[in-house]
Amino acid sequence: MERRRIMAMMVLFAILPLLGEFAGRQYVTLVIMMFFYATLASAWDIMGGRAGQVSLGNAGFLAIGAYTSTLLFLRFGISPWVGMFIGATVAGLSSFVIGLTALRLKGVFFVMSSLAFVQVVQLLLTHFVSVTNGDIGLFIPLTSNPTQMQFSQPIFYAWLIDGILFLAIFANYSISKRRIGFYLSAIREDEDAAQALGINTGLYKSLAFFISAFITGMVGAFYAQYFLFITPTSTATIPLSIQIVLAAIIGGTGKIWGPVFGGIVFEVLTYFLQLSFPTIAGLNYTIIGALLMLIVIVSPQGFLALVERMIRSK
Repeated sequence: MERRRIMAMMVLFAILPLLGEFAGRQYVTLVIMMFFYATLASAWDIMGGRAGQVSLGNAGFLAIGAYTSTLLFLRFGISPWVGMFIGATVAGLSSFVIGLTALRLKGVFFVMSSLAFVQVVQLLLTHFVSVTNGDIGLFIPLTSNPTQMQFSQPIFYAWLIDGILFLAIFANYSISKRRIGFYLSAIREDEDAAQALGINTGLYKSLAFFISAFITGMVGAFYAQYFLFITPTSTATIPLSIQIVLAAIIGGTGKIWGPVFGGIVFEVLTYFLQLSFPTIAGLNYTIIGALLMLIVIVSPQGFLALVERMIRSK
């Protein structure tokens, strides 16, 4: 039943960009950013929701994926289609390196170490000017060549990020139905008890961290090719990491559709708030923060759980 639901939703997500033929290019851009945040939130949830390891470092993995893919393309002429998977692998492997120390920490200490990771990535990208061009950033030449992951029509970008979203949803679903999913749930509820029962908590947290970082790295490569310009302060940023976590929490963590729904709601709300109050800086984040507090009070399981309860009550 769940597989059918996933396929039905992905067909719906694939159809959504087609409405841009009637609503205009701005609508397609909104859909792309909806899928962008939904994918990042879904990837984060594999580690943050299922394993209970609240990381604020996913923007670092996005930056690694974006810079790896872009540098391979600019310096060696490697297609971003290939660079996307290389960048995702590098991001995933970096999670192993970080996990050697960070995953031994718990609670706020793990959160702080993940924040430090983002700052370290940003500093490294800024410092090695000869490689990354520092604060100036990297510009990707506009070619509109599909073999270089560039398209003349924005709808193809929507379908591309939709494909990565499908991968994130499928990974989340597969984990939830396998042993690793039950182990991660046990770790989330009580890591010490899980370890006492013989679960290799370090191994399974590392696997969840790798999968989350891998998918986030893929999104980073997409980000670079979509905007054709990246800087350390547009990729490896703490605000972006916080937005990813907010999107997941708003929708509901530890579920397949919660983070996806949260990512979509987060972007739609941000878009209309910026459109309605363009001159009031920071108002959108104030309202989103208030919404988050309201959801935590009314429905700790997330906005999607609240909607489901309302539907069942009718």
